Amino acid sequence: MTNVIWVTTGTRVSTPHTTRMPFHMPRKLLSSSGLALVLLATAGCAATGTFFDPTAEIKAAVAEALDDLASQPALHITGSLYLKVGMDRVDEYAATVLADGTAWAEFHNSNAGSGALISVEDEVHVNADEGLWRSAESGAASMLDGSWLRVPTDDWHDPGSFFRPSRLADLLHTEMAEADTLEIPTPDTETVDGTEVYRVPHDTGWVNVSAEAPHRFVSLEQFPLRVKDAVTSALTVGTVTVEPATGDQVDGMNADILAALPEMERPYSVTAQPRTTIDNLEISFCVWPSCTITADVMVKADTDDPHTEDLLLLFTGELYDWDTEELIAVCEKTRSVISGRKVRMHCTATPDNDDSDRVYAWVLADVLSQYTYDTEAAIEYVTQAFADVTT
Repeated sequence: MTNVIWVTTGTRVSTPHTTRMPFHMPRKLLSSSGLALVLLATAGCAATGTFFDPTAEIKAAVAEALDDLASQPALHITGSLYLKVGMDRVDEYAATVLADGTAWAEFHNSNAGSGALISVEDEVHVNADEGLWRSAESGAASMLDGSWLRVPTDDWHDPGSFFRPSRLADLLHTEMAEADTLEIPTPDTETVDGTEVYRVPHDTGWVNVSAEAPHRFVSLEQFPLRVKDAVTSALTVGTVTVEPATGDQVDGMNADILAALPEMERPYSVTAQPRTTIDNLEISFCVWPSCTITADVMVKADTDDPHTEDLLLLFTGELYDWDTEELIAVCEKTRSVISGRKVRMHCTATPDNDDSDRVYAWVLADVLSQYTYDTEAAIEYVTQAFADVTT
């Protein structure tokens, strides 16, 4: 009776002939009793053998999928988010981002308007309707309507920086490790867009990983963004879904961005962060139906910024009813200015009615710079970026 273990393991292991059973066991009980003995022996060995990690399979699958994400030539992002702190949330947002960070986005706010965004070589330009600029409380809203504006990336959402595939993969690696998201046994498979996936919860969204090996990144679904970019310090807040971009999406982005770049030969810019001071505010010639609003405005701009040439001051006067505090008239005047010079500005406000006995004024002074953009160099760069991901 030296061949007991093979009953459960299927492997015939001979024990030395010197081994003795401690008592005689009837042969007909050997199967069941032998099984009990072997299971007990197996349990005893587990304590000193290799520890079984029930989370190892999903950890390995997600790691392989995030490596696949990092190597994607392009991503497509949809959802809703804030383009800028202080601006209304855009409830329809769609962007395509290439591996190098070149990006094209289109957005819409049902209450304010629509627009587009280009990110090329760490520069972000925005073209939006007047309503969106007014939601950001820009006095230059009427001038910016339909015009391209270069914006600072330290307080604007930059899809090229944030959703660059390698950067997003690194972010998810870090976040999921810190949040212990993967401390779970392998979940049941589900079907997403016709693909069997492991749907791994993270925060209030999901990372969808193909169940079949090699494990691929399928999508980042309903993912909440509350992240400050470590490089640009831009705060991205919103909820998005991220998927590998299709060939049609990349081709559509290529057509849109190459059509837009020639329109940017003389874009505006606010990257210099000019500062204005306003003194000696006056209201004069208030003989209905109009009032003249006058003030002295000093403009100072950061001259080290390459986009401060041709400073343009937009002077906006607002006229209010003293008793009701109702805005009753607005006027605007623009003027080219030199940094560090004080200029006297005025505009004439004409109310819709003459019911106000007393009025008061409020003045806004926005400064834009208009500069020469090297559209040919940008087109050459973007053309090469598309060639890199399509060949």
